[in-house]
Amino acid sequence: MFFGGIDGLVSFYPDSLAENKYIPPVRITSFEKEREGLRKKINVYSDKIILSHKDYAFSIEFSSLDYTYPERNRFVYRMEGISDRWIELGNRRNVHFTNLPSGNYTFKVKGSNNDGIWNEQETSIKIQINPPLWKSKYAIIFYIILVNLLILMIIKLREKNLVREKRILELRVKERTAEIAYQKAKVEESEEKLSSVIRSLDDLVFVLDGNGVFREFYNPGKRETHYRHPDLYIDKYFGDAGLPESVTAQLSIIFNEIKKADDVSDFDYYLGPEEDRYWYNAKVSPKLNKKGELTGFVIVSRDISERKHAEQLMVQQKEDLKALNATKDKFFSILAHDLKNPFAHLFSISETIIRSYKELEEEEKILALENIHKAARFIYGLMENLLTWANVQRGTLEFTPEIFNLSHIIRMNVNLFRMPAESKGIHLNANIEESLMAFGDKEMINTVIRNLINNAVKFTSGGGSVNVEAEIKGNIVEIRIKDSGIGMTEEDIHKLFRIDVKFKSKGTAGETGTGLGLVLCREFVGKNRGTIRCESKLNEGTIFYVTIPAGKEVWEHSNV
Repeated sequence: MFFGGIDGLVSFYPDSLAENKYIPPVRITSFEKEREGLRKKINVYSDKIILSHKDYAFSIEFSSLDYTYPERNRFVYRMEGISDRWIELGNRRNVHFTNLPSGNYTFKVKGSNNDGIWNEQETSIKIQINPPLWKSKYAIIFYIILVNLLILMIIKLREKNLVREKRILELRVKERTAEIAYQKAKVEESEEKLSSVIRSLDDLVFVLDGNGVFREFYNPGKRETHYRHPDLYIDKYFGDAGLPESVTAQLSIIFNEIKKADDVSDFDYYLGPEEDRYWYNAKVSPKLNKKGELTGFVIVSRDISERKHAEQLMVQQKEDLKALNATKDKFFSILAHDLKNPFAHLFSISETIIRSYKELEEEEKILALENIHKAARFIYGLMENLLTWANVQRGTLEFTPEIFNLSHIIRMNVNLFRMPAESKGIHLNANIEESLMAFGDKEMINTVIRNLINNAVKFTSGGGSVNVEAEIKGNIVEIRIKDSGIGMTEEDIHKLFRIDVKFKSKGTAGETGTGLGLVLCREFVGKNRGTIRCESKLNEGTIFYVTIPAGKEVWEHSNV
């Protein structure tokens, strides 16, 4: 092939070009160390190059023995002891190292020819950098020997001091033993005096150590208390002695306060269930030794059950009286309002008759008298219910619980209201057993059933129904009066049975009432240890549920 150039025509044969497959050997050609600014070459043909710690830098040169294109020969190296990774140098033929720590290293290098054919046979040289004298093996051995000698000297000195201190301690122990014996005699004398004082008290005394463990218990008066079994808490930590959480929490606070400042604290607490509850006032004081150091706690516990029960009774009576006064005021307000209208009606009619008696027709006079009679009957009914309620509140109403035939009372009241129900087109039915027996005051239960059936008929429209049912459920008898009348809202249900809330409404045929009927029902059912409740939905109807004891035994154990 021919090419033109600035020097003329250039020609060559392409088949004369071939890849260089020669694997060149690599030789380390130079090793130069540096100390105190001076460089010095070292023989690279020795087995190991030994350097001092003062030789802070050194350089290694090497060469690949292929001179076809030496500038294209490439090299990689690694210094074992620093890194096992091969580092590329390109065509650079030397490596410089600075400030290597003392130790043993192996420098390895590999090279390639100009066409990148590598010689995988690495060339290496071992390098040893000696440490300074104070880091040498001999120095370390010397240090170990020196430390052992120092430890031995310290042990000998310590033994000598211990012997001397032992003699001093023995002397002090003898002196202290004599002092303790004297103090013990004084403490025993003081404890005997304390025991004499405690025996003269009528309170319960507990002695705890500094860790809060019960150690002693005194009951000088031999009183019968809740602490009937001292073995259950003696030698036990106060938090594990079965005391209520509130008591242990209070004691923990007081013990911490006493540890900070010697002072006497007291608090009230109770033990046992409500039906067998004992109230105590506990005074907690520190127990000190002769030096004034805290050694424990003394708890003097006084039975204040009678006082507490009296206080609780007074509080309850005060709350009851407050509620009763509020109820009374509200009730009198409602009663005055209920009496005002019929009396105003009576006053208006009677005044009209007095002024225009001669001008009135006979029929008008009779109508006026009928209105007067209705108003008087309403007032009489209200007064009768009010008197009955007052007798119940005072406990003067006759109460005679007995076994009676509930079926008979229900049928009697159903028959009593059958005609008023039929006159309104209402179906009145009773679904009960022939002889269903119950226990209670027969007249009171009769009044309850009569009131509930009367209300059911009053608030049911024509075509509706009223059903009376009763059955035994376990130890009680449940009576249900169900109607398909106008019903009530949830808000109105909550107004039932309350004397302090005015809640009256007219029946579907304009019937009126006193507003005290359901209040009396609640009082009578409660007196017979039963319950009464109501379920109702507006425009769907109402169900009243009444429960009373089925027998005397149930009544005696009931506390409704």
